[in-house]
Amino acid sequence: MLIASNAGKTLFGDDHPFTSTATANLGHVYGAQGRWREKEQIDIKALEYSRRKRGKDDPLTLTMAIHLVRTYAYLRKWDEAEALGLEVMEQAIRVRGRDHPDTLEAIYALSETYMIQKQWEKAEPLQKELVELSIEGFGRGHRDTMRYIRKCATLYRNLRKEEEALQMDSLLASLERLKAGV
Repeated sequence: MLIASNAGKTLFGDDHPFTSTATANLGHVYGAQGRWREKEQIDIKALEYSRRKRGKDDPLTLTMAIHLVRTYAYLRKWDEAEALGLEVMEQAIRVRGRDHPDTLEAIYALSETYMIQKQWEKAEPLQKELVELSIEGFGRGHRDTMRYIRKCATLYRNLRKEEEALQMDSLLASLERLKAGV
């Protein structure tokens, strides 16, 4: 990946889309390796490039911003993660609509930031919204719907809301049975 990123810079220059893509891919590799500080630098550059070349409201720019929110959260840069997360969520709602998959991922990234910090009360309305929007938009058996339901059940347990957690578990179990054809 580093070779592809450097080759892109050499052949095409810093501002070419190939260079940007190769660099963003390198960021994913760094994240998978737990090299979050290096990933942060790449995510910042990728987001700056995308904002400059594609514009603030471009879907790829939103995706790159979501990646940076998650990177900030893993680095425990809470203020940066929350500020960018709120900005991206509001922007995605405005540009893509409340029920668009990109918007759901923006909401999820912000909710995940709160959950990592154990700010359960801030995460709760976001998780509830994710489950509702995902069921409406993706359908009950979709993998993202099931992921949001699982996360919501975990959140309710952390809030000591056992009844709500059991409802999510029950919903998830029925969806898994449906998916399996049982």
